[in-house]
Amino acid sequence: MKSQQNNDFKISPRYIFLLMTIAVGILILWPGLNFQDLLSTGDHGRDLEASQEVLRGKIVYQDYWWVYGPLMPYYYAVFYKLFGASIHSILIGKFFIKLAAGIFCFLAVASLYSPLTAMMTALWFWTFDQDFFFTYSHIGGILMVTAVVWCLLRYVHKQNRSTLWQALAFCLVLALIKVNFGLSSLAVVVASIFYVDRVNRVAFDAQKKLFYFCALFLFPIAVFLIYYQFLKPLPMYEIRQCLPYSNADQPYNTTPWGAMMGFVQILWSEAKRSSVLLIFYVLSLLCFIQTIILWVTNTLTAKQKTTLKVVAIVLGMYTLANFHEFLKSGVWYRWFWAQPPLIVLSFILFETVGTHLHKIIRTLLWSVIGLMIGIMTIQFWQTAIRNQTASQFIEGNHGKVYVGNQPQWVATVNETTKYLNTILKPEETFFALPYDILYYYLTDRPSPSRQTIFFEHINIPPQQEVKIIKEIEDKKINTIVLSNRYMSPEQGLGVLGTTYCPVIGNYINDNFAPVARFGDWKHMPGWGWSHGTMILKRKSSL
Repeated sequence: MKSQQNNDFKISPRYIFLLMTIAVGILILWPGLNFQDLLSTGDHGRDLEASQEVLRGKIVYQDYWWVYGPLMPYYYAVFYKLFGASIHSILIGKFFIKLAAGIFCFLAVASLYSPLTAMMTALWFWTFDQDFFFTYSHIGGILMVTAVVWCLLRYVHKQNRSTLWQALAFCLVLALIKVNFGLSSLAVVVASIFYVDRVNRVAFDAQKKLFYFCALFLFPIAVFLIYYQFLKPLPMYEIRQCLPYSNADQPYNTTPWGAMMGFVQILWSEAKRSSVLLIFYVLSLLCFIQTIILWVTNTLTAKQKTTLKVVAIVLGMYTLANFHEFLKSGVWYRWFWAQPPLIVLSFILFETVGTHLHKIIRTLLWSVIGLMIGIMTIQFWQTAIRNQTASQFIEGNHGKVYVGNQPQWVATVNETTKYLNTILKPEETFFALPYDILYYYLTDRPSPSRQTIFFEHINIPPQQEVKIIKEIEDKKINTIVLSNRYMSPEQGLGVLGTTYCPVIGNYINDNFAPVARFGDWKHMPGWGWSHGTMILKRKSSL
């Protein structure tokens, strides 16, 4: 009887490994709670201010320009409400998303393979999955991608019907974060379910018919109606600015062949720059080759072959589907969407090969991977600690975070913010351009215009320029912040008043004059470096 009671309270190794994984994951991600490698006045400012606008009662798209799905500003607004409106609060929200994404990686692999492999997959994801450095929004999409991977592998394992609806729900949330990836994930889920059912000879019953009906008809209609409710008051040119999916609305376009050639160069550059990644790429290639050898020599059992084939096809389809933005643009960071399913597939190959290796070699393999994770974690901690100095701190109630930008960049942001708070009256705001939304956020003053980005590739028509000027006049704006990016040689940016927005350019020249200048006006302006600002005042107020 006593022995039976002990067995009843026995904890599964899977749960022990899960708890260990979460504990190590917290340790890996902890420095990111108050440190951000690079901050930009444009892209990050957009995300930070978007959630602040939600708290002011504004509606995404309608009341301010927003370029992704409508969900994430509302998510981060919750953390503003809980912890105060600061960059630190955003990083807390991001921390929980990243942690949850790694947990889904663990659960996905653990549904079919050993908990050790699942743990190493999650730890590698937390350490090496490349962050979308320019936005806080996409990490929410990555969480949904890992959740879909979990659903797919669970369905491969047991064909559980509840998994179908969970996958559909995750795809819907993903569509509200990044619409094209929500739809492409839906296509992969439908194709994968159909394929797995064919392999396992699952009956095409009434519940399965309902699933396909919801996925193929109700899901797209629901996504369309949600976006329609947000976008319906806007003219077509503003809708295109919020959803820039046509070639004319994108500064970067290429062919799939050109993108793949660029992808090979990216991998090669990463391998040359990082010995850790070089080792991982070599190990992955060797495991892939060894898996083929195990397959053709019939070393794998029939069940192992079937499971591996199905898993490889399902994850392979998802990886390829998540390459679609990269293949269209050739922009290097857009391939990051494909990394989660690719990481999971890589560690499944490690498991497949590892079970047929001598115990000592298998231990050495996992030890090398663990060592690489440890090295990168230590380096991240060292970088975060090294940058915790006064010269790297974004000041003010809305800052409260250390960044990896150049000290001069940080000083420019802090000085500009202080100056604006000094010269502006309590209820007065200003107009920032071409793309410096961060100053609205740091000064806690809303933009006078719905439009907050001004570049050549935004394609602002004359009628919109007139509308923006009217907004500035109606709100009696006497101060303008103009950053050095208003004249940039970068592709798609252009020169304010010359290659884009000539009406606004003439309006500023006729009505405003510079009164102060901060930062770097000697070097070419950058995304998060060589930042300079100019403060202009209305001539009639001088």
